[in-house]
Amino acid sequence: MEFWETHDLTDYRDYWCEVKDVKIGLGHWRYRVEDDLAQQIKRIASRRGISTETLINLWLQQKLVDTLKREKRRTPARRAAVSQYA
Repeated sequence: MEFWETHDLTDYRDYWCEVKDVKIGLGHWRYRVEDDLAQQIKRIASRRGISTETLINLWLQQKLVDTLKREKRRTPARRAAVSQYA
């Protein structure tokens, strides 16, 4: 970032070129979801004015944070007992 504080992108127009079909490096994972569940999620997302994908990601992030907090609170002995069955 320091570089761009003292330089301007327009100084480098000679190096510009058109780029087509740029794909941002977001991982795409596919998981099977029951039809009824997918329809319910789609309806909720629509009511909230967001995409189904965004809603699913928000819910997964929230669940992950909650799960990690819960696991962190477990005692080491409890963690060891649970992990032996995992």
